[in-house]
Amino acid sequence: MSQFTKYFVFLLCASSTLAMFDESTLSDDMKKMFKILHDICVNQSGASEALINKLKIAEFPEGDKNIKCYVKCLLVQTGAMDLQGNVDVEAAMDAIPDALKDGIRVGAQHCVAKFDHVTDHCQKAYLLVQCLYEVDAEAYMMV
Repeated sequence: MSQFTKYFVFLLCASSTLAMFDESTLSDDMKKMFKILHDICVNQSGASEALINKLKIAEFPEGDKNIKCYVKCLLVQTGAMDLQGNVDVEAAMDAIPDALKDGIRVGAQHCVAKFDHVTDHCQKAYLLVQCLYEVDAEAYMMV
């Protein structure tokens, strides 16, 4: 797992509360990498910036396939989900500090099991991220 992937997964799974997260604390290199990832996933999914901004504040708009595919793209690009829609919780755990792993692992395993039957990969990714927020809003972060 690349350093970028580890950092992204860490932010996605284990950051402080979204409202308290200050993007200015990210290095310029990390901001550039996030911008590249964002641009790739916007390009692939066609998601609107307005809906992406809603995700950043933990609003989960329904009925838009593009925003769901944006989330799938993020998970695939970072290695948290493969192209067959399988989620690798343990791979994501590599990026999490040891002190936080157990709690995050339990929540992630719960969410993965809850939506394992979902065959639409975009829907599955979206439901997983929404579930992670519902399980632990304090650990939610969307970049």
